[in-house]
Amino acid sequence: MKKIYCLIITIVTLVSLQAQNLATIDYNRWHYGAFVGMNMMDFGIKAIPNSEFRPEIRTFTPGFSVGLIGEMRLNNYFNLRLAPAFHMGQYNVSFDTQKGSQNYKNIPSQIMRIPLYIRYSAVRIENYKPYILAGGGIDLEWNIDKDPENPILFKKTDYFTEFGVGCTFYTEYLRFSLEAKYSIGFNNKFVPFEKRLGTPHEPLTSDIDNINRAAQCQSIESLRARVFTFVFNINI
Repeated sequence: MKKIYCLIITIVTLVSLQAQNLATIDYNRWHYGAFVGMNMMDFGIKAIPNSEFRPEIRTFTPGFSVGLIGEMRLNNYFNLRLAPAFHMGQYNVSFDTQKGSQNYKNIPSQIMRIPLYIRYSAVRIENYKPYILAGGGIDLEWNIDKDPENPILFKKTDYFTEFGVGCTFYTEYLRFSLEAKYSIGFNNKFVPFEKRLGTPHEPLTSDIDNINRAAQCQSIESLRARVFTFVFNINI
């Protein structure tokens, strides 16, 4: 990770030492590109009061994000951006008991995200142009886990709003951006325990496992997804 930061600082320094690059590229009607980056997945958890378990997100595991960019110039300051993406990550959920014991569950997630943004750019200064963006879209969960021993199962579809900041850097042959975004889901992604009973599955290891899983499921009222992403965009 330190090597990546050093590379970014070196590129930014080299860009700042050059004369203005790609002076007219921002006036093109259409722009296309791609991005890669990392994500951190979180939940806004609403627990059921007085339940045996207390579900919490205590740790975060970096995930991987990749996507495409299609952008239409509206005027000198505003662009309309479509940026379908695929995010792979996981939620680290701790189920604490009143006796102080903890039971960790790592819940993988694979999201196909289709967002639409409005991007506002500041006036370009030499080879820099900061911007902000806001929008929203739909999430499609690919990892529909039906494992009966998993206390958390996801619904297929969610809707979200997202906000972000970034800065575009211009080199002699292309432009790239560093961008950070934060999204908040609207829907409750959690599938209640009662709605899983009709799904055929293999017997659990023991009755104790079955009881614990049911209690963990029944300690959750709702889960609303929150995702932080940091990406490296390249576009023309």
